[in-house]
Amino acid sequence: MNIIYDIGTSPVYKSLMVQGNLTFKQGQPVLLQAFAIWIRSGETTVGTEEEPFNSTFEIRLHGNNTSPSQFVFAPQIPSGSKNLFVTGSLKMFGTPRDRVSRLLAPVYDGQDYLILPTGLDWTNGDYLGLPATNTNPYDSETVQIESYDSQSGLV
Repeated sequence: MNIIYDIGTSPVYKSLMVQGNLTFKQGQPVLLQAFAIWIRSGETTVGTEEEPFNSTFEIRLHGNNTSPSQFVFAPQIPSGSKNLFVTGSLKMFGTPRDRVSRLLAPVYDGQDYLILPTGLDWTNGDYLGLPATNTNPYDSETVQIESYDSQSGLV
């Protein structure tokens, strides 16, 4: 059996178990919400290699440290309160994007812009990870792009 998911934002499911084929409809954003998801057998597919998923896809797991586990395999196997188990097949294909780049100029404390190569496909709202250039990993930062000029490389 193949189920085509076409509802956009799901209700918050207590648990979701996939034992057949689950395919997500192209052309609309998807927000799948649950406390626990188990792709037990069969296949769950988001896009294909030939036709990558052309919208946003998010799995949001709910719960906290006091939430009961939705799937209990055995008392000896702790599974926590937020679960995404895949014992079947999960295939996710999205539109290829530029993932990595190098800074073209140094960035100093307090500076509010970066200079990157031109022609990247980065957009407003994307996040950039700026790793540390010294031995202290806590000197890394994450920034959100407010604007990117693909002609000049200015972020």
